[in-house]
Amino acid sequence: MYNEIQMFLDVRYVSAPEAMWRIYTFEMHDMSHAIIKLFVHLPNMQQVYFNTNSTIPDVVERAATQHTTLTGWFALNTQDEEARQYTYVQIPYNYVWKITQTRIWVERQRHFNRIIPRYFVHPREDYIRRLNDNDLAYNYALAYINRYLALQGKSNRDFQLLLPTEPVEHLIEDEYDYDQSEEQEIANRNIPLLNQEQRRIFTDILLAVNENERVSHRLFFIKGIGGAGKTFLLNTLLTYLLGNNHRYIAICYTGIPASLLKMAKRFILLLCYRFHF
Repeated sequence: MYNEIQMFLDVRYVSAPEAMWRIYTFEMHDMSHAIIKLFVHLPNMQQVYFNTNSTIPDVVERAATQHTTLTGWFALNTQDEEARQYTYVQIPYNYVWKITQTRIWVERQRHFNRIIPRYFVHPREDYIRRLNDNDLAYNYALAYINRYLALQGKSNRDFQLLLPTEPVEHLIEDEYDYDQSEEQEIANRNIPLLNQEQRRIFTDILLAVNENERVSHRLFFIKGIGGAGKTFLLNTLLTYLLGNNHRYIAICYTGIPASLLKMAKRFILLLCYRFHF
């Protein structure tokens, strides 16, 4: 069985800045913003958790009576007129997700702005949005899952999942299948939103990408508390690179950062910009 925690420990790399930080016993983390995960799914396609000794009728009944953050938001709108003025992403600022028997949104007693909502979308829903074809999207999702299980010597069958009904190579889209003009437009829209510090980092990295002689190094360490804007900065940078026909490899230690960064893969947070095709 693949052990992600052990894998992290086995391949962990401690850089000089982190080593110095630990030697001087500086604080390693700080709590600033609360991250609220918001699920997005199709009707009756939400994730369901159950014990291996549970019976199918019990699992189905529990899934039917327990809300997700999305279905809970729908239920809230049918009962609370005040909630109807807020969009899905605005709800966490005004309501708290309570893990009770049925799981419901409850009006927030203390209001504060240090909240960051995050969407979680299953690969199938993402492919349905892009392909507008349920069957094809289902096969894409199965192929996507099977491809990454294969890296660990596993397949869909090891987890009671179906294999794609068509050859995998015909289902997985090109890694760099994107609209360059659209990426450039997004970058042009986001760059003015960078603050002064983000703009400085953005400019320094671009100088390194273009192999400017004024830049003496090609390695950058970006650090900041949750909500500081690291993801927005990196995605703006990656979008700019795509819009200007630069190719890159963005890889991360774990799955969550990989899902947040544009066209990223899981392993180690390292951006390689030396690929110009």
